[in-house]
Amino acid sequence: MGSSGDTHLLCSECVQRLAKGELLYAVFTQEFEPSKPLEKGFSWLFKAARVLLREGITDEDQIISTLALAHEFDCPRPIKEDILRPIKGEEIPPEALGTFFPTEQIVVKEVDGVFIVERDPVSALILVQRSSRGKEDSTIPRGVLIRVRFHKKTVEPERVASVYREQLAIKGISYEGSHSASTKFNLVGNELYLTIMLNKEVAASRPVFPPPRLVGEFYGALMKDFGKRLTTHGREFESHNLIPACVAFFLRTSAGIKGRKDVHRLLNDHVFCEKKLPEDGYANTSEVVQLWKDVPKAGERLARSLSLAHAPPIFPNPFDPIK
Repeated sequence: MGSSGDTHLLCSECVQRLAKGELLYAVFTQEFEPSKPLEKGFSWLFKAARVLLREGITDEDQIISTLALAHEFDCPRPIKEDILRPIKGEEIPPEALGTFFPTEQIVVKEVDGVFIVERDPVSALILVQRSSRGKEDSTIPRGVLIRVRFHKKTVEPERVASVYREQLAIKGISYEGSHSASTKFNLVGNELYLTIMLNKEVAASRPVFPPPRLVGEFYGALMKDFGKRLTTHGREFESHNLIPACVAFFLRTSAGIKGRKDVHRLLNDHVFCEKKLPEDGYANTSEVVQLWKDVPKAGERLARSLSLAHAPPIFPNPFDPIK
């Protein structure tokens, strides 16, 4: 239901997904009036697409993440406080990235001012219980929250166990002995949350968490049921088809371009830099058929790669996450 009271019907597939407990969400509404002309309004998107094609980038996760990031640079949205994870731990000056910083992005390399990135599909946070002793506040580690995001390649149990181990090791917390903990999960859209919580009887002075092996095995068992929600299935995209299809999808949804003619012109002028697509809007060449066959599929890949908008991590009160 929109703010004006207009009702949007769900297709049969969405109804089935709701019945399975999946949380649906809408993305890529036309939230802003793009700069005129469109050549300037989507300059980052066009440049990123040219770089990806010229560099021969074939990794789908990198293509999707890089174009989504470029789209963020072009679209005015509220400034975010999160930052990109830089190459080899080196800091990237904020002014080099603009004002939009998506979470959990790893910079693979920088080419002509374009950051080729990929999203880390796994992250972990320590959950602490805050208490006041005298005049000082203290935090007691009581749990770990692990988030596994949708990714082209399957995230293996060993990877989840490794991230869990590394996060505890960074905080100097032991993980080789506790048998008094509970492990729960919550599947939100295309993201899986695992919560490992110590039971109350575990001494707060020396918390010991379950070994990483057990966490990995628990995740592995869940993947047998939920793997299809967390990874891409079906045919592989050819990069030279996926890149222009993603750009066309953004032009359709964010810029509100209805006809094919303008999309073809913008792709020819600013992505291909040659006339590969007819610009009369009615041609039915093999290139045109392939492009518009791929656009909705590319849009699905883009949407599935995004985190749920404003969806908070799920952990039990009164525990807080610390990074």
